[in-house]
Amino acid sequence: MGCAAAGEPWALHQHAFGGMGGRPGADGLPAVSFPYNVRNVSVEWAETETPVLFLRRELIADSGGPGESRGGLGEELALTVERTADQLAASPLTLSGSAGRMLYPAEGVAGGRPGRPGSIDVNDKSIAPTSAPDVKFRPGDVVRLRTPGGGGHGPPGARRVAAVQADLHDGYVTSAAVGEQYGASMLKGDASAPTARRD
Repeated sequence: MGCAAAGEPWALHQHAFGGMGGRPGADGLPAVSFPYNVRNVSVEWAETETPVLFLRRELIADSGGPGESRGGLGEELALTVERTADQLAASPLTLSGSAGRMLYPAEGVAGGRPGRPGSIDVNDKSIAPTSAPDVKFRPGDVVRLRTPGGGGHGPPGARRVAAVQADLHDGYVTSAAVGEQYGASMLKGDASAPTARRD
């Protein structure tokens, strides 16, 4: 798999984005490049040209800060380099780059609450938060990069019930988080409202 011969160096430049903050009258955009704009490398191309295998790339439920306008969701990238890949066993792989909001979350404004900070795990072991990660791992290890969510705008109690129900339907929030962040009354309004599910 991939174009790298045994022992040949290779590199993958991949972007991952956090959520944008909630705005007056509009929720924050999820996993967006802002204020600049870049074109990302597709997962399919990366898997074709390198030994990297992506196990997951999806929005993170409950990562956007609660508010009258909800903060945008962060995203999770889970990746590995297969054990069968042409890599020297003695040569560790390195995930490096720049990261923001790993220690301090994006704050909400006008009564909105913070979004969830980002994190990096290797085999479910957390890496110390840093703005310049330099993470060593080996083929077969699973690296999970979770980008931060944006902060909310306005008090959560002012959010429209229909907006909360839409978030539940789309899986942007879970019913447990709605009860905690917006109040149980948001769940009682419509007994038939679907709940979020994460596989």
